[in-house]
Amino acid sequence: MIIAMTIHHMLAANSTPGALVPSSETLLRAIEHAIRAPSGHNLQPWRFRVGSAFIDLIADRTKSLPVLDPDDRELVMSCGAAIFHLRIALRHAGYGVRVVPLPDPDDPDAMARLYAARGARPTVEEAQLFDAIGRRHTIRTGFLPRPFDADIAPLLEAAAAAEGAEFRSILQPVDRTELIDLVAAGARAQAGSSPFRREMAGWLHPAATVDDATEGVVNFPNDVGGLLTYYGPLGSDAADAGEHFAAHLRSLAEAAPLLAVLGTDRDGVSEWLEAGQALAHVLLLAAVQGIQAAVLNTPVQTVSLREKVGQLAGKPLCPQLVLAFGYAPTIHATPRRPVADFLM
Repeated sequence: MIIAMTIHHMLAANSTPGALVPSSETLLRAIEHAIRAPSGHNLQPWRFRVGSAFIDLIADRTKSLPVLDPDDRELVMSCGAAIFHLRIALRHAGYGVRVVPLPDPDDPDAMARLYAARGARPTVEEAQLFDAIGRRHTIRTGFLPRPFDADIAPLLEAAAAAEGAEFRSILQPVDRTELIDLVAAGARAQAGSSPFRREMAGWLHPAATVDDATEGVVNFPNDVGGLLTYYGPLGSDAADAGEHFAAHLRSLAEAAPLLAVLGTDRDGVSEWLEAGQALAHVLLLAAVQGIQAAVLNTPVQTVSLREKVGQLAGKPLCPQLVLAFGYAPTIHATPRRPVADFLM
């Protein structure tokens, strides 16, 4: 109630008499669904500024990862995913949405301004995507041994294309093997790096701390202090930690019925926002089909390997994400901070 009143007061200060704009309650619900978007290591790097008929999405640079993501490329993609969730939530409420990316050239943190006005009812697909927001989860443990419908990949390709990105399915066995090798090589390089492991340590939470966690990656095994599953103990030999992480991601990738590369034609902030919206569209559409995804982005995050991922994916492409898809067990929802934390 306090949050809704806060938004109501913000709207009153910026309102246009007679405008067919969303109510404060509608905007609050839309933001609640926006923060369910996927973000790198569940850092939730976004904030929202509410006006009379618009919502600004602002990047929260305090959630940057200087070692893993020095250019904030994945941070911007996370903001793009939140933009898509916001679009779908507003459409579900019956509002037309116009997105202005990067609306202020003097403010590099302003990712987008979304204008909402009373519009047509949502399409069947938009309704399905909205319903899937609560069912979408990122997989970190493994996929079920269940056959994969071959018709799903073209649907995911079309979803990415609708947002200005490209979804390249990696179908040939030799190409799958090469991509999995690149994922493992990236994992060794990352987990073998002490600066990387130190940066990640603050964002990994063992199962014992799940009830207290509101961000970061949760549900790591207690018996290894929450770190062995991905990176190995921080004090271990770098090579051992790298091999452990590589083996984990290799096993996850090999079990996935579908591997894919999500990319763009160019590699700037605008394209990163498009890739983030494409990611959210793809993941929600997959969830509609009962499918979940794992992000295996170690080779894209490793400078020496990223170009190889692009070459493997086919025609010229700036790879932004390596994804694995399959059926997975039901898992608990990843925690989120309260909505009030995100309001400016």
